[in-house]
Amino acid sequence: MSRYKFIVTDNKVICLSSYMGRRVRGIAKCSPNDEFDLEFGKQLARARCDAKVLYKRYQRARAMWDEADNRLYEAEEYMDKVDDYLYHAEGEYELAVNELQELLNAETLGKDARESAMENLKAMHDDCK
Repeated sequence: MSRYKFIVTDNKVICLSSYMGRRVRGIAKCSPNDEFDLEFGKQLARARCDAKVLYKRYQRARAMWDEADNRLYEAEEYMDKVDDYLYHAEGEYELAVNELQELLNAETLGKDARESAMENLKAMHDDCK
């Protein structure tokens, strides 16, 4: 089945098609000074119809691209924020671990308490990886 339907009148050819459920038409009219040629009229009407369909398709594709570009920009902005948050969280975590290690290495704890605390610190550090 053809995707085109042609309507022919005295000196006019109308080509009908559809895009996204909407009717699209291309029209070819013969000048009063010319001789009517049905095949050329069909070709011209179809070409005009196709140009309209493809322009509508281009507009839709352009809108989709703009939306995707906007979403990408928003995702990049969010990624920058998360990256900054991760960088600072990692640095603060390392400072806290270093401070904890310094406290555990201090002579104020007994050997058993120090070893137990160091094992807990190692386990906590391994869980974060």
